[in-house]
Amino acid sequence: MQLREGKLSMNDYVQYLSELIPDKDSLKIVKTEAKKYYKEHTSEECYAIYPVLYQSDNFQIQEVGVFLAGYIADEYPDALAFLHDTVSRHESWKVQEILAMAFDNHCARIGYEHALPLIKEWFADENANIRRAASEGLRVWTSRPFFKEHPQIAIALLASHKDDESEYVRKSAGNSLRDISKKYPDLIAAELRTWDLSSKQTMQVYKLAGKFLDLKSSLTADEWDIRCLKREEYSLLESFLYDAIYVPKGVAAPPKEIIHQPELAVYIEDFGQPDDVCLVAESQGHILGAVWTRILAGKVKGYGNIDDGTPEFAISVKKEFRQQGIGSRLMQEMIALLKDKGYEKTSLSVNKDNYAYQMYRNLGFQVVKEQDEDYLMVLELQNYN
Repeated sequence: MQLREGKLSMNDYVQYLSELIPDKDSLKIVKTEAKKYYKEHTSEECYAIYPVLYQSDNFQIQEVGVFLAGYIADEYPDALAFLHDTVSRHESWKVQEILAMAFDNHCARIGYEHALPLIKEWFADENANIRRAASEGLRVWTSRPFFKEHPQIAIALLASHKDDESEYVRKSAGNSLRDISKKYPDLIAAELRTWDLSSKQTMQVYKLAGKFLDLKSSLTADEWDIRCLKREEYSLLESFLYDAIYVPKGVAAPPKEIIHQPELAVYIEDFGQPDDVCLVAESQGHILGAVWTRILAGKVKGYGNIDDGTPEFAISVKKEFRQQGIGSRLMQEMIALLKDKGYEKTSLSVNKDNYAYQMYRNLGFQVVKEQDEDYLMVLELQNYN
């Protein structure tokens, strides 16, 4: 097919792009050339050439074709279907980025309010690349018409993917919510208060979305309840155990897999035995911290083990809620519970530089053994009031 007089044929245009676009990734050139071609050619010409460009071996030439399909999708439904059915299955994440931009271009052309049913449809798609294109393409959501006036609609759409099975989608949703928090911090904080943070997936999005928020004030910790950890929540102990590991200032945190080492795994492995007890602090449906005790007198003993019948403490409070009295309250409740159960004493091990050492002293724990880096501490429960 020969294009209009004075314009390059399709093959010549592909050759032109091949010579123009460098080997290294150049998104600016790709966007510029796609926009330029769209402005200088008819929709029919764009419709004819985008499949040809997509057949190129050069992924950046393919990207020009993807952009053109997005520009004309409002006139040619099969161009939109091409984005949905074909481009979404491309193996390159770079092409997936262009898919997101092309989708946004289409939504902008038809109007974001009018595009809302389509956006919801893409968000509900079984293909994670399509869901991610809807989330990522419209960033920053509240800079787009309609969503600028209705930020709560954007927040609800993005928040619905806080537990998406795809980490790829969850990260996009969390980052998009974080974008919105810069202008609408109260709306994002209010949304985050409603989340159940018991799953790792939701917690991941929560941390991304709340990065620029003062979560100490948005998730108030001045009032909380203490309750027993439920059996279906035992898996939460993995994250609490990891957070309980003392990491000196300036030292890199260890990999999370460290909790599977025998000397640490013993603190949570097969939790739910007759002597196991765990209490959690909860505020507005959010678990802020946990304290648990076990008798760790088996083959692998706990760091704070003193004998075969004394329960040993482990405690962890989420970083954003530390030094607000939550740890002390959890300890007090657990000490009272252990005393009611008839135990004579309880123990723990604490790094000498850990600020929690003073809290344990204030609660009545006494150092019974000093090691190179740790103190072994014991509380006589009959003396505790």
